[in-house]
Amino acid sequence: MNNINCKNIYMAVKNSSFMKAVFDKVHINLNKGDKIAIISKNSRAISAFYQIITDNEKADAGKFSWGYRFTSY
Repeated sequence: MNNINCKNIYMAVKNSSFMKAVFDKVHINLNKGDKIAIISKNSRAISAFYQIITDNEKADAGKFSWGYRFTSY
């Protein structure tokens, strides 16, 4: 079974002197063969989310699983 599960994913980036949430409380379940489109005004959010689900970047909080491998942040 190839699936991706994200629960309560949160990520923030430093913007000048404060932290700004790129996304907060993201929940998604994708199964093999699913087709998705990610739309956002913030291109950093799209890039960061893609990096998280491809396991190239870590979220600041939440749970992520790909198949049977689980990662908590």
